[in-house]
Amino acid sequence: MVAVDVGLIQVVEDDAALLRTMARTLKAFRPCIPCSSAPAALAAIESEPRICGAVIDVGLGEGPNGFDVLAALQEKHGALPALVVTGDITAETVNRAFDLNARCVAKDDRRLGQRLRAFGVECMIADFEPDVALREALARRAARDELTEAEIEVLHAALYGRYAEWFEAHRGMPESTYRARVRGLLRKTGCPNVQEVAREVLWDALKR
Repeated sequence: MVAVDVGLIQVVEDDAALLRTMARTLKAFRPCIPCSSAPAALAAIESEPRICGAVIDVGLGEGPNGFDVLAALQEKHGALPALVVTGDITAETVNRAFDLNARCVAKDDRRLGQRLRAFGVECMIADFEPDVALREALARRAARDELTEAEIEVLHAALYGRYAEWFEAHRGMPESTYRARVRGLLRKTGCPNVQEVAREVLWDALKR
């Protein structure tokens, strides 16, 4: 078990080099649990109390496949971001991933690194926002405006009416630090204030 105060991203891949590459990319967003086999992945699902997302290879050799691992993960930890990777994308694979509320990406996709970074943002948001529609809207906005983790945190807090006073009381954050983060957020989003950005995110969540 990994002793951390944040959620973990599970990475399941039987190719050692690709496993290291994906974990290295994703650990910029949350600590990772690298698993090279289905049994290791299933054991981690049972032992880790807080998983906020998973990247899972479909083909894992003999025994349970990636979809079996994903189903077990969802049963234990509920709905969370999931990305299925495969060396051979077929209609059956895409449909099975869709049935499990996961996206599917090819291992040889030239944009795999970009997709993993975007997925890392989703996992980070899922770690502190349980509502699926809201976290997906927040992830879309974060990706569109290339928001930093600090800016995402400010925006997420604003969705619940938490501003400078809340950060100072609960995080010990000076108001000057909060204001600096807000300035970055507004510069990137083009909105006049943080309440307007929050309103747009809420509207995006409601209309889908």
